[in-house]
Amino acid sequence: MAGRPFVILGVDSSEGPEDLGGFLDRVKVNFTILFDPDGSTTKRWKIYGLPTSFLIDKSGKIRYVLTGTKEWDEKESVSLVESMLQQ
Repeated sequence: MAGRPFVILGVDSSEGPEDLGGFLDRVKVNFTILFDPDGSTTKRWKIYGLPTSFLIDKSGKIRYVLTGTKEWDEKESVSLVESMLQQ
């Protein structure tokens, strides 16, 4: 998705950067991590299980929600993202 209007954001709930630092030293990610140390965003978005993934369109509307793991590089997942990018 490089060079496309597509952004990945991670949200770490109920922890601060100091809690995640060791993990990020071992597991390199190439996307921004936002921190929700008091869990307020998690509550506001009604997230009851982790991980939870949201696909949000360019107007800011949540179009897809998945609780649980997902292989985002599988054909079906890529097709879903591609279809949203074409709208």
